[in-house]
Amino acid sequence: MTLLSEKAEAVPVSLLRKCDDTPAFPGMNRIGERFARALGNVIVGAGADKATVTFDAIKLKSFGEWRDAQNGGGALCRYHLPPMKGAMLIAIPAEFVIHMVDLFYGGAGEISNVRSEFTAAECRYIRRFGEQCLPSLALAWADVVTLSPVFSGDEYEISNAKLGKDIDLVAVQSFSMVIGAGTPMSLACIYPVAALRAFEALSDAPQTEMSSNADPVWRERLSEAVSQVRLPMRSIFARPELPLSQLLSIKPGDVIPVCLPSHIPITVAGRLFAQGSVGESNGRAAIKIEKIEQGQTRYE
Repeated sequence: MTLLSEKAEAVPVSLLRKCDDTPAFPGMNRIGERFARALGNVIVGAGADKATVTFDAIKLKSFGEWRDAQNGGGALCRYHLPPMKGAMLIAIPAEFVIHMVDLFYGGAGEISNVRSEFTAAECRYIRRFGEQCLPSLALAWADVVTLSPVFSGDEYEISNAKLGKDIDLVAVQSFSMVIGAGTPMSLACIYPVAALRAFEALSDAPQTEMSSNADPVWRERLSEAVSQVRLPMRSIFARPELPLSQLLSIKPGDVIPVCLPSHIPITVAGRLFAQGSVGESNGRAAIKIEKIEQGQTRYE
């Protein structure tokens, strides 16, 4: 028997199970490309001679992890994007704000120092920039959903920001902005992953259609096997309706009159397949197909 004379070191353990099948949203690349192009126009419209904006693929992390990694100064613009649920954020670096305000007042866009607090003019620019991004967001998402973006405010303390719970997953899409011949600055859009899951167009679900370069022998055998599947076909000539009192008095030898319709339904596996007319062929009753139905209507 071994005795433990020393105290074991306590190691914190997370009770949150890590999920291996982390969702991905390749459709966000198209949205990022459109938003980058629109963002460049917003920057040029604010006084820059030239702006080059490129986007990165999204990265998934908890909101708390993203927020704690924001060491530099900056601001947040908060949006609601109905019908998308929840809010989203645009994180703006402080150097970008200082650069753009200096351009607005006739300067060369020089950044002497990055301060922890914004001036009144810089705060006004942040709000104006947030509002100018509204049509850009709507345009970027136009192929997926028609958004009605609402700018709901700006924040200057990123360390205190909230977007649901800290453990909630967010999709962070970063944009690199180069104004004129300056150094790159990074802006980011932060979306709740729970909100993105509602849009199938963003999903990475694999396509189910058959590849054109599949084995031709295998395809021929599969087609032959499928063509041999037998499906029940039936037609209903009449559906007479009788009152309950008459049904209770029916006895062998009684005759129930029916009227044959001009066209009768033909069903395959319980679904309406065609309409036909009753006739005769080679001395046997037969049905002539008059119309092939289009659709998935069930016929009971």
